Amino acid sequence: MANLLSLLFKEETDRRISATAYLAQDLNERGAVIPCRYPVESTYPQGDWVVSRMLLDMDTYLPGDILTKVDRASMRYSLESRCPLMDTDVMEYSFRIPQKFKYHHGCKKYILKEIAYDYLPKEMLDRPKTGFGVPIDAWLRGPLAGKLREYADSAHLKGQEIFDASYVSSFIDRYLKNGDAGAATGANYSKIVWSFFVFEQWWEKWML
Repeated sequence: MANLLSLLFKEETDRRISATAYLAQDLNERGAVIPCRYPVESTYPQGDWVVSRMLLDMDTYLPGDILTKVDRASMRYSLESRCPLMDTDVMEYSFRIPQKFKYHHGCKKYILKEIAYDYLPKEMLDRPKTGFGVPIDAWLRGPLAGKLREYADSAHLKGQEIFDASYVSSFIDRYLKNGDAGAATGANYSKIVWSFFVFEQWWEKWML
């Protein structure tokens, strides 16, 4: 965890935990990371990592994920949603204010929360995020577990001659017993297993 935090708060080439790190326990390479740089960042002003990350969110995460999902969910029920914090003046001001007002002693969006406390209940502002998370782990270890076990069967995998049958079978078995490694480790085994599951469905439909 300390290694992960040191990566998140350094002004250097962006690093992200790779699939190698997800499998670190099995590969005996715990903490392994691969360096990568997002090309879009090459156009950003250097020297302020907070502004750089804000710009990256504005260029990628917001339009490509969050705003898209909000729009789809609201339009599904014929609602016109608005995002007041995306107002041009508010956005421009957020880039100009000092960093201490954005991130203060571990508190994100510090100044926004301090202002909101005067108008909204504290328990509402301090509650955990709900987000748009998809319950992949619950699906794979619940209603899809039987099918996943079929796909992870050693005989089936050996017949495909694609994967290391022994390793994959053992990995899936441990995953079904233990689930995700948890956010604190930076690992998310369900994403890897989901990719395997979707590939096997494709194989079953088109290759058999």
